[in-house]
Amino acid sequence: MKRLLFACFALFLSLPSFAATPKEDDASWLNGSWTKTADEDKGPADVVEFLANGSFVTFGPKCQATFNSFFIRDGFIYVTVVGTNGPIALMFVPSVDRKKLTFTSPRTFHLATYEKTTTPSCKSRK
Repeated sequence: MKRLLFACFALFLSLPSFAATPKEDDASWLNGSWTKTADEDKGPADVVEFLANGSFVTFGPKCQATFNSFFIRDGFIYVTVVGTNGPIALMFVPSVDRKKLTFTSPRTFHLATYEKTTTPSCKSRK
């Protein structure tokens, strides 16, 4: 009985530490515009946006926005983009300080790096 009471008491004391852990789905640090700053495939300039409602936004050459979705799981950012031949899954890996996102091309296995920017997406591309 004493062991059970001690275990319950220890669990009760540990609850505040669990409550202080950031939620996996807390994407507030991710919200906003991200500019591609490096690309081993030497692709065109790119700016994407992550919105608080779970939308992932890409922009065409004339700033036309395309909305898709994202979620965070185990620290990785998963994006679903609906293409003409069906959905495509993408994954971004944040740096430890959450200032950079790395994307590995599933086609070439080359890396692209995105950094957060305060400039709105379409203004960044002009």
